[in-house]
Amino acid sequence: MFFATFYIIANIFQSYELWLLYRCFFGKSKRGAGIEFLAFVLFFAVTMLLNVFIDIPILTGLSSYVMLVLIAFFGYESGWKQGLLYSVFAFVSMTLAECIVGLATGFLDLNVFQSREYYNVWGMVALPVVQYLVVLMIRNFRNLQKGREIPILYWAVTIVLPVFSLYLDLMICQQNFYWLNMLGCTVILFVMNVLVFYLCDVQIENMRVRFEKEKLEQLGIPVLVERSSYESGPLARLEWLKFWGILLGKEELAEQEFARQVERLAPLAGQAPTGKRCAFFSITANNLANVRKGGDYVARMIEMAGADYVFADLTDSGNSLSTMNLPLEDFYAGARDADFLIYNSTIEGVVSTTDELVAKCSLLADFKAVQNGHVWCVAQSFFQQSMELADFILELHRLFTEDAPDGLQYFIHVE
Repeated sequence: MFFATFYIIANIFQSYELWLLYRCFFGKSKRGAGIEFLAFVLFFAVTMLLNVFIDIPILTGLSSYVMLVLIAFFGYESGWKQGLLYSVFAFVSMTLAECIVGLATGFLDLNVFQSREYYNVWGMVALPVVQYLVVLMIRNFRNLQKGREIPILYWAVTIVLPVFSLYLDLMICQQNFYWLNMLGCTVILFVMNVLVFYLCDVQIENMRVRFEKEKLEQLGIPVLVERSSYESGPLARLEWLKFWGILLGKEELAEQEFARQVERLAPLAGQAPTGKRCAFFSITANNLANVRKGGDYVARMIEMAGADYVFADLTDSGNSLSTMNLPLEDFYAGARDADFLIYNSTIEGVVSTTDELVAKCSLLADFKAVQNGHVWCVAQSFFQQSMELADFILELHRLFTEDAPDGLQYFIHVE
């Protein structure tokens, strides 16, 4: 009972670490937070029961790997190559950390084919702390790959806090406390690590915004943080027109213009859906499909125009970005049967012909929209014209309802 209780607490923390690692690899689950949470609860339950009641390392290790693969495929809907690769990477990283801690503390029995008894609380608690250090380092390097700056202080905390936690763990175990007191200290230790890095992540983002604002103010430039880009609804973005009206002393004019734009879109609200499915994307230089998340305003505009956005189930990935990079096999699975493809030229440049498009990704030749000639490219100036959202939606509606719409301002037909 004594060791099993400590193992359960440690395994909860390890499950959190794996969730953090998978978020680093896959972003948020495409199936939603509920399915993602359930997947890791099942991982915890299966691995915990096997370790407590069977505890044969070769079996528990294999079961952990199988569960990681299943989480990648069914919890995150990853492609099979990406799922297998990241599952192997996660499993090997965690296993190497376990071997190092086990050999150093006596926590690990070298006979992996026989049941064993845990007898070292220090090793049992030290293991997830060392694995947490590994996960944090991997996450830092992944963020560097994505072009995000990691402050030196954050690197220092990444190393110092887990090492300090190991020292505290050793001191607790040497004091021969009553086991419930030791358990309470262990829980506090794990919670402290989670909260510190959560607060660090939030603070870094706040400091970035504050730093940019202070630099401008030092130059004598008045600063006002405009957050219309945080709005997920097209009309909510357009309503920021009222804010600028107040700022410039044109409040009445702004109110009238906003009401006019809303009135222009009113007829679409009463129309039945077209039944068409649409994908909005671009192909990146490193062969990924950049798509809008399901809650993004572009996805909402497609829906307002009467079509279904094919990646409507894509949720947030732990950041404020409106886009997400998908492996090409995942994009293929989600958008192959879409009735319309809209290429986002503002990121990777305009494509004029299907040959140019297919040259970026040969899989696109099999897409229904490519074969039917329903591929369009967004004009590069679109995202600089926030006042024209109503026109953009109305033109989208024309794409979905007219056979050969002409005179479009924001869309170029890809021949």
